[in-house]
Amino acid sequence: MSDENENDNPYQPPSTRDEPLAKQDVDAPKAKLNPVHWLVPILGYAYVPAGYILASLAEYARSQEQYGIWRTLEEFGNWYVILIILVLPVYVVVILFLGWRRHRQGTNTTGMKLYHGLSLILPILLFAGVLWVGWSGALT
Repeated sequence: MSDENENDNPYQPPSTRDEPLAKQDVDAPKAKLNPVHWLVPILGYAYVPAGYILASLAEYARSQEQYGIWRTLEEFGNWYVILIILVLPVYVVVILFLGWRRHRQGTNTTGMKLYHGLSLILPILLFAGVLWVGWSGALT
């Protein structure tokens, strides 16, 4: 007598009654996003306002005749502008890489696309303004 016909045989494949064993996308666990996807765009959102705060502090120091502080803040502002020229291409590549990873994992939602895309607008506008001022000769 063979054990293949018994229902409690652990080696026998389960019988399917016209229903799938696992439903696709419903029972599958969703991949949780790494916090990097949420934290990196904050750099893009905060970079330009931080520059305006630095510039306003420098202007306030100049109006209060604190010329030593004013010169120091102006020097930080100059390095701040140079930094955007060096760091923006790296930032754009990181944002695009994170979007590619989310797309590959299947967790790329419209909200995350907007969150990452909008974080590029202000730094790119600042970069364009810096290039425009540099090429127009307004700094000389």
